[in-house]
Amino acid sequence: MENRLTIKEEAYLKGIGLHSGKTVSIKFKPTQVNTGIKFTRVDLPGTPSVVLGYSQIEKLGGESRQTNLSKNDVKIKTIEHLTASLWALSIDDIEIAIDGEEFPIMDGSSIEILHTLKGAGLKDLGLSKKNLDIKEPLFCEADSADIVAFPNPFLKVSYLLNFEKSGIAPQYLSISFDNPATRREIFEKELASARTFCFESEVEAILKRGLGKGGNCDNGLVIGKDGNIIKNKLRFKDEFARHKLTDLIGDLFMLGIPVK
Repeated sequence: MENRLTIKEEAYLKGIGLHSGKTVSIKFKPTQVNTGIKFTRVDLPGTPSVVLGYSQIEKLGGESRQTNLSKNDVKIKTIEHLTASLWALSIDDIEIAIDGEEFPIMDGSSIEILHTLKGAGLKDLGLSKKNLDIKEPLFCEADSADIVAFPNPFLKVSYLLNFEKSGIAPQYLSISFDNPATRREIFEKELASARTFCFESEVEAILKRGLGKGGNCDNGLVIGKDGNIIKNKLRFKDEFARHKLTDLIGDLFMLGIPVK
């Protein structure tokens, strides 16, 4: 059995929100056992908080391009790269103080977030963690996308990316996290530095919806009409599929409990 973990000491991040374009500062704080993943809006009167969990997930349409928490008037936006990093490090209890609405995009990947939290050290809180075990196959679909979950003794994630007529060849990747002791190393090596992406043809529509104000070719990959990367280079030949798996892991951890 794994025990619940927090960080040993405070850590800090600062950056620009992908969609808001606003600079935000983050302070990561150690907490007591069973605090959960707690976000505190220090810029709002009374410094209100929201704890990661299914009931706090903001229900958004498919074009939102972000994963958010929402409780009353308190919102925490675009946190999927953060939650993926928290899962990879097995952190269950932490306070995240933020002075704005949207978590910073950094370089478009999870790597700097992961290194910041890792650098703060990990503290065992002496209480066994709970997992969400999948008992039977689950299936959902939206437009041309499908997600299927099967029972398994550990988390294994597989992704098939196929954007027809995009200039990008189909990409497939499957990664098993069968050993908790090597989870963070596998995540760091295989997924953490894969960056978010969009197509050049989508940019105008994204901006018209009031999104992507902080995006550029340095904190995300922009794919041109012929499949080339504009003003940047790939870190992996299948970086798009790797980033999709990062987002998937982060979205699963939005439940506030690891999925097994």
